[in-house]
Amino acid sequence: MITREIQLTDRITGAPALENFTVATTEVDGEVLVRTDRVGLAATYLEPMRADCTIPVPAWQPGQRVGVAAIGTVVRSDSPDLEAGDLVQSMTGWSEHFGRWLGEGRLVYPETVVDGGIEDVPQAFLSLLGGSYRGNVSVRLS
Repeated sequence: MITREIQLTDRITGAPALENFTVATTEVDGEVLVRTDRVGLAATYLEPMRADCTIPVPAWQPGQRVGVAAIGTVVRSDSPDLEAGDLVQSMTGWSEHFGRWLGEGRLVYPETVVDGGIEDVPQAFLSLLGGSYRGNVSVRLS
């Protein structure tokens, strides 16, 4: 399947600008295909994009997909661990779809979102510990 992703066009020096990014097409393969529903944004993502990156993580290179966190819905699965409709979290970056990272351990599955208030957080935590949920659990505060 062909999908779109955000790539770094060149290492950033000074203030970042739209010219530092491009939308590129790429092929997605793997035993699981996930449609990205949300991508993570954080100011800390800027440092690995800089030409003078000083933190001890691999710097993103021009032509490489940018970003880290993504949350998506499984649309196709040949894995016994995931089925269509499962919500998953990945560290695969800014793209419309992802898929090949299950075997690389870059796909955390599934994600359970519990709707409730702050008072529901302890019960959600205890339910996770008791095996009621699989994967990552978060409480969406209403």
